[in-house]
Amino acid sequence: MSRSHLIEIGDFASLPEAEIAKSLLESHGISAFMAVPSGGATPELGFSDGYRLRVAAADFDDAKQILQKSHLYAVED
Repeated sequence: MSRSHLIEIGDFASLPEAEIAKSLLESHGISAFMAVPSGGATPELGFSDGYRLRVAAADFDDAKQILQKSHLYAVED
């Protein structure tokens, strides 16, 4: 899969939160890729943009539903 066809599905303040979302998607057969923050390792303190989770464009709608149904993550349109 080309990385140019990836769409951001969520932006998470902490690494554990992003890893849980990634694992949840992967447990449903959706590959997810995490972009590590460029501004530092502590986005929860405002030193970076957070941990961004991306999925293939073709999986975006399913991934969005999975994360919304989990009631753990708000996914923005």
